[in-house]
Amino acid sequence: HNLSELCIIKGYDPDDFFMQEFEGATITEDYISAVRVYINYCNEIKNNPSTISWAAEESYDLTDYVDGADCGGSADFSAVYENGDDSGFTLEIDDYKHGRGVMVSIEGNTQARLYALGALLKLKKDSLSLYKLITDIKMAIIQPRISHTDGPIRDETITKKELLKWGRSVVKPAIKTNERGGGVFVAGDHCTFCPRSGYCTALAEENMEIARQDFATIEDELPMPATLTKNQIELLLLNADRIKKWLGSVEVYATNAADLGEDFNNFKLVERYGHRKFSNSDKRIVRKLKKAGYDSSIFFETKTVTPAKLEAALRSVGTTGKGAKEFVDLVTFKPEIGRSLTKLTDGREIAKTSAESDFADVVKSKKKPKTKKITKKVRK
Repeated sequence: HNLSELCIIKGYDPDDFFMQEFEGATITEDYISAVRVYINYCNEIKNNPSTISWAAEESYDLTDYVDGADCGGSADFSAVYENGDDSGFTLEIDDYKHGRGVMVSIEGNTQARLYALGALLKLKKDSLSLYKLITDIKMAIIQPRISHTDGPIRDETITKKELLKWGRSVVKPAIKTNERGGGVFVAGDHCTFCPRSGYCTALAEENMEIARQDFATIEDELPMPATLTKNQIELLLLNADRIKKWLGSVEVYATNAADLGEDFNNFKLVERYGHRKFSNSDKRIVRKLKKAGYDSSIFFETKTVTPAKLEAALRSVGTTGKGAKEFVDLVTFKPEIGRSLTKLTDGREIAKTSAESDFADVVKSKKKPKTKKITKKVRK
């Protein structure tokens, strides 16, 4: 997010940061390809003559709107521009998702609507005349690193009246109920990134119910996959990501609890160790190897660089980013490493099954070779 913000505001190209360390992360080709989708989308809006204002990473506070409760956040990108039919203005809120693990839907997205509500109310406070001209609210999710049938950019547009009504009928009552301590915990996909998921009773009960729904007779052992029905398999796969994340949250919570002194009947706290690392400098290790009678060359190795490092090296000697990428593309390929089972919303083409591929090979091998018809002339 911070790299994208820098590029949008300062006008940098993400290629300028290729293979550099930026806030603890190495900016790889994959990283740049993803943020470029988002940056190009925002720059197109920013540079459009119909756009009258835009902002990156602007914070919005809904505290006054919800009677003092702590509520707010910051939108990755926002803009106000004229509608194409001269009917008024649109307020757009864009949310960049760099992750590839969970596909985020835009339809009815609560986070996007809260950002839009915050931006709209801030606009009302800063420029009432412009606020009155807003007719539509557009919200977009930009998620380049995950495949979806609708592509990496998905959006939803509602009217200003619809958003304000949602704020009055959904947000305000929910905040009031929560402040009184009368909220009801409801498990769902929204639990994925919740910090309380590791010790949420509602989520635990739902996940256990999913596990029990078709496996009521299971006591000590889980069934082999081949014994499951197709409905049982789909039920598990549809909820697999959420259950795995929940189990991870439970493990983190339990570890922290044990570290604070909590005792468990079947678990104990132990030290974790990483891989071995040299405690001496390279020069000192070489000296010790020689002193012990070894050839110091066994301490070093020569190997080829990765495609990403080759591309970085070409850029470092003056080759343009485009030229370096084109050269590396000529000498590399992406091998097929297998097949994955994914949801139908995934944008990739359906792969041929092993049976289909094998059948095609058999048919191809059984085709009769073309033969040349030979005729003989007979003397009369």
